[in-house]
Order: sequence, then C-alpha cells, then structure tokens
Amino acid sequence: MKLPQVTQACFASRRDRGWKLHTHFEVLRGVPTVAQVTDASGQGEASEKAVLRRTLEADRCYLLDRGYEEFSLFNAIVATDSSYVCRVRSDHHFTSTHNNRLSEESQAAGVLEDAMGRMGSPKSKRIEHPDHPQRRIVVRLVEHPKRGGRRRAVRKTSCW
Repeated sequence: MKLPQVTQACFASRRDRGWKLHTHFEVLRGVPTVAQVTDASGQGEASEKAVLRRTLEADRCYLLDRGYEEFSLFNAIVATDSSYVCRVRSDHHFTSTHNNRLSEESQAAGVLEDAMGRMGSPKSKRIEHPDHPQRRIVVRLVEHPKRGGRRRAVRKTSCW
C-alpha cells in the first residue's frame, strides 16, 4: 500500500462510498505484511474474497470466518501450497472417510468430532467442489445472545 492511496482515500469527497483496507497479518511477527485499499462497496473486485484470492501466498495458514466460506477460495488456498482454518455453518454435507480418536483432553475441551473427509453433497448443483480432503473438527460452544439478524440457537460449529 502506498501513502498517496491512503491519503486520497482519507480526503475523498462525501459522494464517495468510502474505502476498505485489507491486510494480511503475521501473528508471530506481530506485523501486517500485505495491505490493499479498495472501495467500500465490497462488490466484485473489492470483495474480501476477491482481494484475498489475489493476494494469496505460499506456506501460510489463513484463518477465515464464515464470510469467506467458498469452495473455490479453499481450492485456491490449497493450490498456492497454503492451508486454511474456516468456521463454517453446521449444516454442510460432509462425507467422512476417517474419524480420528478423541483424547480425554480434547473431549474435556469441548471437541465433539475430529474427522477427515470431503465437504459438499454429490447431489449438489454447485459448479465448484473441494478438490482436496478436509479435516472437520466440531466443537461445543457456549451460546450467547444474538445482537441482530436472525435468531436461532447455535449449539455446535465446524472448522475445516
């Protein structure tokens, strides 16, 4: 990211929709390593998924939330020789090929399932499917009150 881009975004007219700063952050080093400014629309090339796809690097572990849940993005991450952890909806179809044994420590920490397999239903009409095996870990969560949007009870979540 260049200083002129940030300056221009800060002094944009009120008619502009604003801007977003997308960053990659290396937790162990405590520094951002990639930064890109886009318009605030979040659409097309300015969407978070599109920006991430353009800036993927090898030998990284991308930590993602449900907003990044997209099979083609998962495939792109693996294609760059990186990995990902993503919180996904609990209603995804998953075909298990191997269940990993849970230790007492894992069970005490709230792990309900640890399995290898593939996400996506064979009956799905989606164009993209994961082209790599995934590990699904299902954990028990403490429910918290929702502050907006749809209200529904969430008792477990999956990470891939």
